[in-house]
Amino acid sequence: MPRFFYLLPLLLIACQPRVVVLPTAQPTAALPTAAAVADLPATAVPPTPHPTAALTSSTAVPTATPISEPALTLTSPNAGASVPVTATLRVTGRAQTTADQTIEVAVLSLDNQLLAAAPATLNGLNNWQVDLALPTAVTGVAVVQATLYTAEGELLRQQRVPITLLPDTGDTRYLQLYRPTGIVTAVAGYNLFFDGYAYNPTRGLLTIAILDQNCQRQTAREQYTLRGSGYWQAFLLMPAQVEGFTCARLSFGEAGQDGRREIQLPLNALASDDPQAVGVVVNNPPDGAQFTGGQQVTLFGTAYNAPRGTVAITLLLEDGTLATSTAVTVDRYGYWELPLRLPTGYTGQIQLTAAIGTADRTLAEQILYLRVEE
Repeated sequence: MPRFFYLLPLLLIACQPRVVVLPTAQPTAALPTAAAVADLPATAVPPTPHPTAALTSSTAVPTATPISEPALTLTSPNAGASVPVTATLRVTGRAQTTADQTIEVAVLSLDNQLLAAAPATLNGLNNWQVDLALPTAVTGVAVVQATLYTAEGELLRQQRVPITLLPDTGDTRYLQLYRPTGIVTAVAGYNLFFDGYAYNPTRGLLTIAILDQNCQRQTAREQYTLRGSGYWQAFLLMPAQVEGFTCARLSFGEAGQDGRREIQLPLNALASDDPQAVGVVVNNPPDGAQFTGGQQVTLFGTAYNAPRGTVAITLLLEDGTLATSTAVTVDRYGYWELPLRLPTGYTGQIQLTAAIGTADRTLAEQILYLRVEE
Protein backbone atom coordinates (compact mmCIF):
# COMPACT_ATOMS: atom_id res chain seq x y z
CA MET A 1 0.00 0.00 0.00
CA PRO A 2 1.28 3.55 -0.72
CA ARG A 3 1.92 5.68 2.30
CA PHE A 4 0.31 9.11 2.22
CA PHE A 5 -0.87 11.64 4.76
CA TYR A 6 -4.49 12.68 4.78
CA LEU A 7 -5.88 16.11 5.39
CA LEU A 8 -7.93 18.15 7.87
CA PRO A 9 -11.66 18.73 7.25
CA LEU A 10 -12.45 21.68 4.96
CA LEU A 11 -13.97 24.90 6.26
CA LEU A 12 -16.74 26.56 4.22
CA ILE A 13 -17.01 30.34 3.88
CA ALA A 14 -19.31 31.83 1.20
CA CYS A 15 -18.47 34.98 -0.77
CA GLN A 16 -20.38 37.26 -3.17
CA PRO A 17 -19.02 37.09 -6.75
CA ARG A 18 -20.40 38.64 -9.92
CA VAL A 19 -21.39 35.96 -12.43
CA VAL A 20 -22.29 36.04 -16.10
CA VAL A 21 -23.48 32.77 -17.66
CA LEU A 22 -23.44 32.51 -21.44
CA PRO A 23 -24.42 28.96 -22.37
CA THR A 24 -24.10 28.93 -26.15
CA ALA A 25 -20.91 30.55 -27.46
CA GLN A 26 -17.72 28.50 -27.46
CA PRO A 27 -14.43 30.44 -27.48
CA THR A 28 -11.34 29.10 -29.12
CA ALA A 29 -9.04 29.78 -26.21
CA ALA A 30 -6.57 27.02 -25.39
CA LEU A 31 -6.84 24.66 -22.50
CA PRO A 32 -4.82 25.50 -19.42
CA THR A 33 -1.10 24.85 -19.66
CA ALA A 34 0.88 23.27 -16.86
CA ALA A 35 2.56 25.44 -14.28
CA ALA A 36 5.40 24.99 -11.86
CA VAL A 37 3.93 23.99 -8.49
CA ALA A 38 5.61 24.73 -5.17
CA ASP A 39 7.84 21.74 -4.42
CA LEU A 40 7.14 20.54 -0.89
CA PRO A 41 9.82 17.92 -0.25
CA ALA A 42 9.50 15.56 2.66
CA THR A 43 12.33 15.30 5.15
CA ALA A 44 14.83 12.74 3.99
CA VAL A 45 16.43 10.42 6.54
CA PRO A 46 19.57 8.93 4.96
CA PRO A 47 21.05 5.84 6.60
CA THR A 48 24.42 5.92 8.32
CA PRO A 49 27.16 4.47 6.05
CA HIS A 50 28.81 1.25 7.31
CA PRO A 51 32.44 1.04 6.13
CA THR A 52 34.14 -2.27 5.44
CA ALA A 53 37.91 -2.89 5.66
CA ALA A 54 39.84 -4.47 2.79
CA LEU A 55 43.29 -5.88 3.75
CA THR A 56 45.68 -6.78 0.94
CA SER A 57 48.55 -7.79 3.24
CA SER A 58 49.47 -7.83 6.88
CA THR A 59 50.94 -4.35 6.49
CA ALA A 60 48.22 -2.80 4.33
CA VAL A 61 46.29 0.22 5.58
CA PRO A 62 42.52 -0.47 5.80
CA THR A 63 40.42 1.38 3.22
CA ALA A 64 36.81 2.31 4.11
CA THR A 65 34.22 1.74 1.34
CA PRO A 66 30.90 3.24 2.46
CA ILE A 67 27.58 2.06 1.12
CA SER A 68 26.33 4.59 -1.43
CA GLU A 69 23.77 7.16 -0.36
CA PRO A 70 20.23 6.30 -1.50
CA ALA A 71 19.24 8.23 -4.62
CA LEU A 72 16.00 8.75 -6.52
CA THR A 73 15.36 10.63 -9.78
CA LEU A 74 12.25 11.19 -11.92
CA THR A 75 13.19 11.23 -15.60
CA SER A 76 9.69 11.44 -17.11
CA PRO A 77 7.21 12.99 -17.48
CA ASN A 78 8.80 16.40 -17.79
CA ALA A 79 7.61 19.24 -15.58
CA GLY A 80 4.66 20.94 -17.24
CA ALA A 81 3.74 17.98 -19.47
CA SER A 82 0.10 17.79 -20.61
CA VAL A 83 -1.43 14.33 -20.24
CA PRO A 84 -4.96 13.35 -21.38
CA VAL A 85 -6.78 11.34 -18.73
CA THR A 86 -7.63 8.84 -21.47
CA ALA A 87 -3.94 7.94 -21.78
CA THR A 88 -1.85 5.65 -19.59
CA LEU A 89 0.75 7.77 -17.82
CA ARG A 90 4.22 6.25 -18.02
CA VAL A 91 6.49 7.40 -15.21
CA THR A 92 10.19 6.55 -15.36
CA GLY A 93 13.22 7.21 -13.25
CA ARG A 94 16.50 6.03 -11.77
CA ALA A 95 17.38 5.03 -8.25
CA GLN A 96 20.14 3.68 -6.08
CA THR A 97 18.78 1.55 -3.26
CA THR A 98 19.48 -1.39 -1.03
CA ALA A 99 17.51 -4.62 -1.39
CA ASP A 100 15.08 -3.86 1.46
CA GLN A 101 14.13 -0.35 0.27
CA THR A 102 11.00 0.27 -1.81
CA ILE A 103 9.88 2.84 -4.39
CA GLU A 104 6.28 3.97 -4.66
CA VAL A 105 4.96 6.16 -7.49
CA ALA A 106 1.75 8.18 -7.33
CA VAL A 107 -0.25 10.94 -9.00
CA LEU A 108 -1.88 13.37 -6.59
CA SER A 109 -4.17 16.33 -7.08
CA LEU A 110 -3.15 19.70 -5.65
CA ASP A 111 -5.44 19.11 -2.67
CA ASN A 112 -3.73 15.73 -2.10
CA GLN A 113 -6.30 13.34 -3.53
CA LEU A 114 -4.63 10.08 -4.53
CA LEU A 115 -5.45 9.64 -8.24
CA ALA A 116 -3.22 6.67 -9.09
CA ALA A 117 -0.37 4.72 -7.48
CA ALA A 118 1.86 1.68 -7.98
CA PRO A 119 5.18 0.29 -6.69
CA ALA A 120 8.27 0.49 -8.90
CA THR A 121 10.98 -2.14 -9.33
CA LEU A 122 14.56 -1.47 -10.39
CA ASN A 123 16.06 -3.30 -13.36
CA GLY A 124 19.72 -4.26 -13.68
CA LEU A 125 20.65 -0.75 -14.82
CA ASN A 126 19.04 0.94 -11.79
CA ASN A 127 16.13 2.22 -13.92
CA TRP A 128 12.46 1.88 -13.06
CA GLN A 129 9.19 2.30 -14.97
CA VAL A 130 5.53 2.41 -13.94
CA ASP A 131 2.37 2.73 -16.07
CA LEU A 132 -0.55 4.41 -14.29
CA ALA A 133 -4.22 4.44 -15.36
CA LEU A 134 -5.73 7.86 -14.65
CA PRO A 135 -9.27 8.53 -13.42
CA THR A 136 -11.46 10.87 -15.48
CA ALA A 137 -12.94 12.79 -12.55
CA VAL A 138 -10.02 15.12 -11.71
CA THR A 139 -8.13 17.28 -14.22
CA GLY A 140 -6.00 20.40 -14.15
CA VAL A 141 -2.60 20.68 -12.48
CA ALA A 142 -1.53 17.55 -10.58
CA VAL A 143 1.72 16.21 -9.13
CA VAL A 144 3.64 13.07 -10.07
CA GLN A 145 5.47 11.84 -6.99
CA ALA A 146 8.10 9.15 -6.51
CA THR A 147 9.07 8.16 -2.97
CA LEU A 148 11.83 5.94 -1.62
CA TYR A 149 11.15 4.19 1.71
CA THR A 150 13.17 2.09 4.13
CA ALA A 151 11.98 -1.41 5.06
CA GLU A 152 10.45 0.16 8.17
CA GLY A 153 8.47 2.66 6.13
CA GLU A 154 10.64 5.70 6.82
CA LEU A 155 10.88 8.20 3.96
CA LEU A 156 14.35 8.51 2.47
CA ARG A 157 13.93 10.47 -0.75
CA GLN A 158 11.08 12.06 -2.68
CA GLN A 159 10.80 13.68 -6.13
CA ARG A 160 7.77 15.68 -7.34
CA VAL A 161 6.93 16.97 -10.83
CA PRO A 162 3.86 19.04 -11.82
CA ILE A 163 1.83 18.03 -14.88
CA THR A 164 -1.52 19.06 -16.36
CA LEU A 165 -4.26 16.46 -16.76
CA LEU A 166 -6.54 17.20 -19.73
CA PRO A 167 -10.24 16.21 -19.67
CA ASP A 168 -11.78 13.53 -21.87
CA THR A 169 -13.97 15.58 -24.24
CA GLY A 170 -15.43 12.36 -25.64
CA ASP A 171 -16.84 11.42 -22.24
CA THR A 172 -20.54 11.54 -21.32
CA ARG A 173 -19.76 14.60 -19.20
CA TYR A 174 -16.71 16.80 -18.75
CA LEU A 175 -15.54 20.16 -17.45
CA GLN A 176 -13.00 22.41 -19.18
CA LEU A 177 -11.27 25.56 -17.98
CA TYR A 178 -10.12 28.09 -20.59
CA ARG A 179 -8.98 30.89 -18.28
CA PRO A 180 -7.06 31.49 -16.10
CA THR A 181 -4.04 29.34 -16.92
CA GLY A 182 -0.64 28.66 -15.40
CA ILE A 183 0.14 29.91 -11.89
CA VAL A 184 -2.32 32.77 -11.61
CA THR A 185 -1.81 35.92 -9.58
CA ALA A 186 -4.89 36.55 -7.45
CA VAL A 187 -5.30 39.52 -5.11
CA ALA A 188 -7.13 39.31 -1.79
CA GLY A 189 -10.40 41.25 -1.84
CA TYR A 190 -10.58 41.39 -5.65
CA ASN A 191 -12.50 39.40 -8.25
CA LEU A 192 -10.89 36.50 -10.08
CA PHE A 193 -12.34 35.61 -13.50
CA PHE A 194 -12.95 32.07 -14.77
CA ASP A 195 -14.42 30.76 -18.00
CA GLY A 196 -14.71 27.40 -19.69
CA TYR A 197 -17.05 24.76 -21.05
CA ALA A 198 -19.29 22.31 -19.22
CA TYR A 199 -20.85 19.29 -20.93
CA ASN A 200 -23.79 17.58 -19.20
CA PRO A 201 -23.04 19.17 -15.79
CA THR A 202 -24.45 17.19 -12.87
CA ARG A 203 -27.49 19.01 -11.42
CA GLY A 204 -26.57 22.03 -13.57
CA LEU A 205 -24.42 23.50 -10.80
CA LEU A 206 -20.81 24.66 -11.02
CA THR A 207 -18.91 25.14 -7.76
CA ILE A 208 -15.73 27.21 -7.45
CA ALA A 209 -13.73 26.98 -4.24
CA ILE A 210 -10.50 28.55 -2.99
CA LEU A 211 -8.22 26.41 -0.83
CA ASP A 212 -5.32 27.82 1.17
CA GLN A 213 -2.76 26.26 3.55
CA ASN A 214 -1.11 24.36 0.69
CA CYS A 215 -4.54 23.60 -0.76
CA GLN A 216 -5.67 21.84 2.41
CA ARG A 217 -8.35 24.22 3.74
CA GLN A 218 -11.37 25.56 1.88
CA THR A 219 -11.67 29.25 2.60
CA ALA A 220 -14.17 30.43 -0.05
CA ARG A 221 -16.89 28.72 -2.07
CA GLU A 222 -19.62 29.80 -4.49
CA GLN A 223 -22.09 27.96 -6.71
CA TYR A 224 -23.31 29.02 -10.14
CA THR A 225 -26.31 27.78 -12.10
CA LEU A 226 -25.55 26.52 -15.61
CA ARG A 227 -28.30 26.45 -18.23
CA GLY A 228 -27.39 23.13 -19.78
CA SER A 229 -24.21 22.30 -21.65
CA GLY A 230 -22.15 25.19 -22.97
CA TYR A 231 -19.73 28.01 -22.38
CA TRP A 232 -19.75 29.67 -18.95
CA GLN A 233 -18.16 32.67 -17.24
CA ALA A 234 -17.90 33.43 -13.54
CA PHE A 235 -16.23 35.79 -11.08
CA LEU A 236 -15.20 34.75 -7.56
CA LEU A 237 -14.23 37.24 -4.89
CA MET A 238 -10.90 36.25 -3.34
CA PRO A 239 -11.09 36.15 0.46
CA ALA A 240 -9.31 38.95 2.28
CA GLN A 241 -7.22 36.62 4.48
CA VAL A 242 -5.72 34.42 1.74
CA GLU A 243 -2.04 34.84 0.90
CA GLY A 244 0.69 32.68 -0.67
CA PHE A 245 0.40 29.35 -2.46
CA THR A 246 -3.32 28.69 -2.93
CA CYS A 247 -5.53 26.57 -5.18
CA ALA A 248 -8.78 27.01 -7.07
CA ARG A 249 -11.04 23.98 -7.45
CA LEU A 250 -13.88 24.01 -9.99
CA SER A 251 -16.36 21.14 -9.95
CA PHE A 252 -19.81 19.77 -10.49
CA GLY A 253 -21.31 16.66 -8.89
CA GLU A 254 -20.67 15.21 -5.46
CA ALA A 255 -17.19 14.11 -4.40
CA GLY A 256 -16.81 10.34 -4.76
CA GLN A 257 -19.85 9.98 -7.02
CA ASP A 258 -19.94 8.97 -10.69
CA GLY A 259 -21.13 12.39 -11.86
CA ARG A 260 -18.20 14.23 -10.30
CA ARG A 261 -15.85 16.27 -12.52
CA GLU A 262 -13.34 18.79 -11.21
CA ILE A 263 -10.40 20.94 -12.24
CA GLN A 264 -7.62 22.23 -9.98
CA LEU A 265 -5.11 24.99 -10.62
CA PRO A 266 -2.51 26.81 -8.50
CA LEU A 267 -2.84 30.45 -7.49
CA ASN A 268 -0.31 32.91 -6.15
CA ALA A 269 -2.45 34.92 -3.73
CA LEU A 270 -1.20 38.41 -2.84
CA ALA A 271 -2.37 40.64 -0.02
CA SER A 272 -4.19 43.72 -1.31
CA ASP A 273 -1.42 45.98 0.03
CA ASP A 274 1.40 43.92 -1.50
CA PRO A 275 3.57 46.14 -3.76
CA GLN A 276 3.22 43.48 -6.49
CA ALA A 277 -0.58 43.51 -6.32
CA VAL A 278 -0.99 45.91 -9.24
CA GLY A 279 -2.41 44.70 -12.54
CA VAL A 280 -5.09 44.80 -15.21
CA VAL A 281 -6.71 41.99 -17.20
CA VAL A 282 -9.11 42.05 -20.16
CA ASN A 283 -11.58 39.20 -19.60
CA ASN A 284 -13.70 39.97 -22.66
CA PRO A 285 -13.21 39.86 -25.59
CA PRO A 286 -10.58 37.11 -25.80
CA ASP A 287 -7.42 37.72 -27.78
CA GLY A 288 -7.96 37.04 -31.49
CA ALA A 289 -11.76 37.41 -31.38
CA GLN A 290 -13.45 38.37 -34.68
CA PHE A 291 -16.12 41.03 -35.18
CA THR A 292 -17.76 43.03 -37.96
CA GLY A 293 -17.29 46.75 -38.58
CA GLY A 294 -19.67 48.89 -36.52
CA GLN A 295 -20.42 46.07 -34.06
CA GLN A 296 -20.82 47.04 -30.41
CA VAL A 297 -18.64 45.02 -28.04
CA THR A 298 -18.82 44.93 -24.25
CA LEU A 299 -15.31 45.09 -22.85
CA PHE A 300 -14.88 43.98 -19.26
CA GLY A 301 -12.11 42.85 -16.99
CA THR A 302 -10.42 43.24 -13.65
CA ALA A 303 -7.86 45.68 -12.29
CA TYR A 304 -5.97 45.57 -9.01
CA ASN A 305 -5.06 48.75 -7.12
CA ALA A 306 -5.55 50.97 -10.17
CA PRO A 307 -4.41 54.56 -9.47
CA ARG A 308 -7.42 56.93 -9.41
CA GLY A 309 -9.59 53.82 -9.79
CA THR A 310 -9.55 53.95 -13.59
CA VAL A 311 -8.42 51.84 -16.56
CA ALA A 312 -7.31 53.53 -19.80
CA ILE A 313 -8.68 51.87 -22.95
CA THR A 314 -7.27 52.52 -26.43
CA LEU A 315 -8.02 51.05 -29.86
CA LEU A 316 -5.30 51.39 -32.49
CA LEU A 317 -5.88 50.55 -36.16
CA GLU A 318 -3.31 48.85 -38.38
CA ASP A 319 -2.25 52.13 -40.00
CA GLY A 320 -1.54 53.66 -36.60
CA THR A 321 -4.81 55.62 -36.35
CA LEU A 322 -6.04 56.03 -32.78
CA ALA A 323 -9.70 54.99 -33.06
CA THR A 324 -10.59 55.18 -29.36
CA SER A 325 -9.03 56.60 -26.22
CA THR A 326 -11.11 56.61 -23.07
CA ALA A 327 -11.10 55.68 -19.39
CA VAL A 328 -13.41 53.43 -17.41
CA THR A 329 -14.02 53.32 -13.65
CA VAL A 330 -13.09 50.29 -11.56
CA ASP A 331 -15.40 49.18 -8.75
CA ARG A 332 -14.19 48.23 -5.27
CA TYR A 333 -13.75 44.59 -6.28
CA GLY A 334 -11.68 45.37 -9.37
CA TYR A 335 -14.42 44.93 -11.99
CA TRP A 336 -14.66 47.33 -14.94
CA GLU A 337 -16.89 47.35 -18.00
CA LEU A 338 -17.13 49.44 -21.17
CA PRO A 339 -19.57 49.13 -24.12
CA LEU A 340 -17.61 50.09 -27.22
CA ARG A 341 -18.58 50.34 -30.89
CA LEU A 342 -15.93 49.23 -33.36
CA PRO A 343 -15.16 51.49 -36.33
CA THR A 344 -17.76 51.33 -39.09
CA GLY A 345 -16.51 50.41 -42.57
CA TYR A 346 -13.14 49.22 -41.25
CA THR A 347 -11.63 45.79 -41.90
CA GLY A 348 -8.37 44.54 -40.49
CA GLN A 349 -6.64 44.15 -37.16
CA ILE A 350 -7.26 46.35 -34.11
CA GLN A 351 -4.90 46.58 -31.16
CA LEU A 352 -6.78 46.83 -27.86
CA THR A 353 -4.81 48.08 -24.85
CA ALA A 354 -6.01 48.27 -21.24
CA ALA A 355 -3.60 50.07 -18.90
CA ILE A 356 -3.39 51.46 -15.40
CA GLY A 357 -0.90 53.96 -14.04
CA THR A 358 -0.14 57.61 -13.53
CA ALA A 359 0.28 60.47 -15.97
CA ASP A 360 4.00 59.74 -16.39
CA ARG A 361 4.19 56.01 -15.76
CA THR A 362 2.31 52.89 -16.87
CA LEU A 363 2.16 50.42 -13.98
CA ALA A 364 0.50 47.53 -15.83
CA GLU A 365 -1.14 46.87 -19.17
CA GLN A 366 -2.57 44.11 -21.32
CA ILE A 367 -2.49 44.21 -25.12
CA LEU A 368 -4.58 41.95 -27.32
CA TYR A 369 -5.60 41.95 -30.97
CA LEU A 370 -9.06 41.82 -32.51
CA ARG A 371 -9.97 41.08 -36.12
CA VAL A 372 -12.67 43.12 -37.88
CA GLU A 373 -14.22 41.63 -41.03
CA GLU A 374 -16.93 42.89 -43.37
